[in-house]
Amino acid sequence: MARKALNIRGLNNSLKQLDDVFIQRLDKIEKEFRKSMSKIAQDAKRDAPIGVTGSTPGALADSISWDEPSKLSYELRADVPYAAYVEFGTGSYARKQLNSLEDADYFKAIAIKFKGKKDGNTRAQPFFYPNIRKEIPKLVERISKILSKNA
Repeated sequence: MARKALNIRGLNNSLKQLDDVFIQRLDKIEKEFRKSMSKIAQDAKRDAPIGVTGSTPGALADSISWDEPSKLSYELRADVPYAAYVEFGTGSYARKQLNSLEDADYFKAIAIKFKGKKDGNTRAQPFFYPNIRKEIPKLVERISKILSKNA
């Protein structure tokens, strides 16, 4: 019976090369996520309506930020309590806005967290999710290129 010796040293070198390639690609993917998060936040700030009444005009735009709480985990947010009312509207406007979205159930679950006791009458002024929906396909395309054999 013929036998062939397995060169463990060669296997270890090959595995290290694979690890290096994986780490390099992961670093590139993280960079692309950060780039997209910055772009979305910047565009949402630009598109956020600026109230002309109240003590802090521009507070909505100022509250928009993103964070990376852990590796490959990213959070975009608008931290003023009325952000969801501006994004989705209230009352019949909110129902109409939410029903028109591709992922209506997902967005309804978010909006319901902010529903007040009364039915409001504020038109939606989307500033946040349109920018997410615009940027995500671009991010997916860039990540696909990174993961392709020719990256």
